[in-house]
Amino acid sequence: MEYSYRTGRTARSSRRSGPRPPVLILFLVLAALLFFIIICIGVLLNIPASSGQTPDAGNTSSPDTQTGIPKPTDIPDGYTLQVMTQQEMGMGDLILVNNSHACTLPDGDGLVSVYDHMNGPYFVRDTEVLLSDRVIPQLDAMMEGFHAATGQSFMNITSGYRSSEDQQRIYEQNAAQYGEEHTRTFVAQPGCSEHQTGLAFDLNIYYADTGDCNEFENVPESSWILAHAYEYGFVQRYEAGKSDITGISNEPWHFRYVGPVHAGLMQENRMCLEEYVDYLRDYDFFGDHLTYSQGGKTYEIYFCAGTNVYLPENAAYSLSGNNVDGFIVTVGI
Repeated sequence: MEYSYRTGRTARSSRRSGPRPPVLILFLVLAALLFFIIICIGVLLNIPASSGQTPDAGNTSSPDTQTGIPKPTDIPDGYTLQVMTQQEMGMGDLILVNNSHACTLPDGDGLVSVYDHMNGPYFVRDTEVLLSDRVIPQLDAMMEGFHAATGQSFMNITSGYRSSEDQQRIYEQNAAQYGEEHTRTFVAQPGCSEHQTGLAFDLNIYYADTGDCNEFENVPESSWILAHAYEYGFVQRYEAGKSDITGISNEPWHFRYVGPVHAGLMQENRMCLEEYVDYLRDYDFFGDHLTYSQGGKTYEIYFCAGTNVYLPENAAYSLSGNNVDGFIVTVGI
């Protein structure tokens, strides 16, 4: 077998010459004709809509052929598209902050002194304890409920907002005192603490008559807070049995605000925030939405991946990024 560099064909014999057989020529002509017909059919089947082709009226979310994600122009009736930013994905009541997802909120944004704004039967360590302004009314209401149920008013807010620098100092102090391994188990990495969101706080017990303090978990009445916090929008962030998911060991004194609707769902399904954020991805805007009833009202919840968010035009809603990969819309707020 040899290769002819002149024709680019492999020949069986170098002595073969002369005109090609008529059968071969006829075959080549038919092949060219067939190719031409195929091209014409392809062009005819790809006529643009402007030439008279009518799109399928029932198709409200035709996906992009390369990504499979519905195009932003395919907006269902009753909704409007809002294009968010990556920074906004790190804002809202449902942002996930842990050692894998750093807090991206601007330092000090929307924070107020709990002492200056509180209106309930409880204590605050000092005037420097800060929380997001939208959390304090719910905190007041929870402490009113606690006082009504137990007759006690000794709950004490010991810690609220912490800057990344504050968390760095706390981490280093704990590492020096207890060692690096112990500190990784109980203290969030600097920049990755929920306290930086202004949505989390710690509790202990303060006895005003003696000035003594006690650990939150050592007082029987604390069980009321653990059982009812979700009704006011708070969850125990680091539960026993969830440390392999949260990365932090059991902290019964640490509470995080997520809003009553989502706190109720987390309580009902026994989910930590990592599990809940993952769970909500199953309810994509273009698929089935999650419905949840609370207090005689029904809510609709769905997830929008990326920064294209579809919002209802004629219904009340709340919007939160998850600080990972999208936004959560809660309708009926």
